[in-house]
Amino acid sequence: MRNKIIFATSLITLAAIFFVGYNISKSQANDQFPSNEYRVEQAFIPMSDGVRLAATVILPAKSDKARPVIFQYLPYHRYNINPDTGKMEFFLNQEESVKKYIKNGYAFVITDMRGAGASFGNRLGMSPQLGQDGKEAVEWIAAQPWCNGNIGMIGGSYVGWSQYATAGHKPKALKCIMPEIIAFDLYNDAFFAGGIKNRGTIDGLGELFEQIDANSFVPDSEIPDAKIWPTLPVVDEDGDGELADEIPVDVNKSGTFLDDDYPPKYRDGKKRKDNVYYQATAAHKANLTMGEWGKINFRDDIVAGCCMAAKGPNNWPVTISKSGIPVYIVGGWFDLFTRGTFQWFDTLRQTNPCKILIHPSYHAESSGPYWDYFKIDLKKYREWRFNEGLRFFDRYLKGVENGFENDPPIRIYVMNKNEWREEREWPLKRQVITDYYLGQGQTLATQQSTGKTEFKGDLTASAAFGTNKGSRWNPGLNPNTIIVRTEADQKCITFTSAPLTKD
Repeated sequence: MRNKIIFATSLITLAAIFFVGYNISKSQANDQFPSNEYRVEQAFIPMSDGVRLAATVILPAKSDKARPVIFQYLPYHRYNINPDTGKMEFFLNQEESVKKYIKNGYAFVITDMRGAGASFGNRLGMSPQLGQDGKEAVEWIAAQPWCNGNIGMIGGSYVGWSQYATAGHKPKALKCIMPEIIAFDLYNDAFFAGGIKNRGTIDGLGELFEQIDANSFVPDSEIPDAKIWPTLPVVDEDGDGELADEIPVDVNKSGTFLDDDYPPKYRDGKKRKDNVYYQATAAHKANLTMGEWGKINFRDDIVAGCCMAAKGPNNWPVTISKSGIPVYIVGGWFDLFTRGTFQWFDTLRQTNPCKILIHPSYHAESSGPYWDYFKIDLKKYREWRFNEGLRFFDRYLKGVENGFENDPPIRIYVMNKNEWREEREWPLKRQVITDYYLGQGQTLATQQSTGKTEFKGDLTASAAFGTNKGSRWNPGLNPNTIIVRTEADQKCITFTSAPLTKD
């Protein structure tokens, strides 16, 4: 894998049909969710077309009380597991947040999309079918005895897209959503930014999903901070209480067990009757990954019976507006989807309870250099973020009269002034729009001028923000430093204004 792979660090985010004679597993005890405090179960959610979606349900160990549910619906792995050691890692290592939700009276459900993780079926990346699946998953969760019929969704990027896709189908039990860092128009915001095909994004996502959809094991992945590990199985076929041994052995050490002889071999040496995990993963070979979108040039070009215009979140504002569902939108000033984040807010605020938070981050809050630069205590900020989300869910899933809806609907970080500011309108009525013009001496000025600027192009110029390859064209690979392009810009033509007097 090359470091052109994007979105990996930030995006890598029930029991219904039982296999006769099998155990739909209650997870083996692990350090993340001690069995004396939590009940963790793996199971399948049935779709109307027969496809089964793998899910993990996390409940308190000592209470059977029906409760509201926080739901995540993703194309990544709900749980990563190292088949050599049995080490398990929850999606985005968010187990501490999940524990807090459980302790505050919620259940938590995380589900692999069709064609992903331990789910069956296949998919075209971000296809409309996934929204219908999301609706059916919500309906199934709402019917379980541990759910009181009130469900909220949470997550960013693709896991934010899945919230809009699901809410666009208006499942009755879905009472609120909290989407983060996701586009309004995927064609303009991600794949064809400025009208230019973004091969880095398209090809990078294609490569990434080819590996994770195959439940590959690549312990030395070149993707920064990413783990290409298989996902956790659902079915304990041999009934020994362990799930890691349900992952077939990669006999030829290629990184995937799918190219080995069938039937698959297992590390305990035992045969399995139906090879459930293998069969689910093998179905993913029919996936059409995000790389398929590289075949298109225009918004209405067709790939696998679907066009880019039909898959973007901007298809759902009408139905979401009619539903009136409360929406809490989160974005970052440096994120590639900042424009789309505000477009969502501007679209929904007229009809839905709607709030927006913009922090100084790249994709998925991965902005270490800037947290340091702005002297933000990230631990305290994340604690505030969790409590803010909890207030949102308490208000709309529990009906707690906590005044959330009376808060200013806009909270933004003011760059360089290093402060948070709340607003009640956007755009700001007090704003002054100023036009700047290209001027002599590579300046930006408020007055038009005549003349020309000559520049000899340098093909060694780089668009990178930092010392790695993160850039506008590789936007999910977050810079490892604050943006300093003083030297790099010498190879480009730039036009610069006089210093601004205030932010």
